[in-house]
Amino acid sequence: MQSRSRLGEMLVKAKVIDEMQLRSALARLEQWGGRIASTLVDMGLADEESLYATLARELKVELVHLGRQARDAQALAKVDVQVAEDKGIFPMALKDNGKTLVLAMADPTDMETLDEVGRKARARVTVVIASETEIRHAIMRHYRNVDPGVVPAGRARKAVQEAGTASSGDDDDFKVTDMSGNTVAKHISQISGAPRGAPASPTASASDMLDAMFASAPGHAFTDDELKRIEGVRVNQEKSARVVQALQDLLADKGLLKR
Repeated sequence: MQSRSRLGEMLVKAKVIDEMQLRSALARLEQWGGRIASTLVDMGLADEESLYATLARELKVELVHLGRQARDAQALAKVDVQVAEDKGIFPMALKDNGKTLVLAMADPTDMETLDEVGRKARARVTVVIASETEIRHAIMRHYRNVDPGVVPAGRARKAVQEAGTASSGDDDDFKVTDMSGNTVAKHISQISGAPRGAPASPTASASDMLDAMFASAPGHAFTDDELKRIEGVRVNQEKSARVVQALQDLLADKGLLKR
C-alpha cells in the first residue's frame, strides 16, 4: 500500500485538500519525486501561501518570508548549495557564536535532513518553515547571485486558466512578476527577443528563445537583467510542462483518460 504523507494528512484534516487530491499528488510523487507541498501547488490543487500558513499552524513552527532576508555568509557556508537545492532548505542565520543555525525548510518533518545538516554544521538547528518557491529564490539570490524574476508557483493555476481563455490576441496581458508581485516584464518580446507585434510561434520552446538571444549577440556578456529573463524562460517552461503532466495525471486518476 502506498505510504501516506504526514504533511498531506495534515492538509486533508485542515480541509486544504481532499482525499482524492492527496492520492493524485502521492501518485505523482511516486512517479516523479519531489515534495508533497510543492507538488500540490504545481498541480494547481492548493494555493502556496495558504498551504504553508496551514502547515506552520499545524506544526507549530514559525512561518518566514525570505524575500528581504539579509545575506549571512557564515550561515551559507554551513550548507552546501546542492544540498540546499535538493532538500528544499535555506540557512538563514548563524547565532550564539556559531552554535545555532536557523534553517528554513519546506518540509520541517524531514528529520533525516535536519539531523544531517546539524551534524555537518556542528551546530544546534532551529527550524522555521518557508515555501519552496521562496527557498528556491533565496538560494538563487544568495548562493547564485541571481535575482529571480519568475511567476510564483502559487499563481500557476490562475496563469493556466487565463492562458486557456485568452482569445482577443492582445498579448499585453502577459507579464512576469517577482515574489513581491512587481512586474519584471510586460511583453513576451522582453523574454523571447521577438519584435513586438510579431506572431508567436505555437511550437516555440525555451531552447528556441534562448538560441535566438545567443544568435543575436554572439560573444555578448549578458547583463543581470538578461540573465533574469533567461532564467524566467527556463522556469516558466518547466512549470508549463509540470502543469500539463499534472492535468494528465489528475484525469487518469479520475478515469477520464487512458494512458
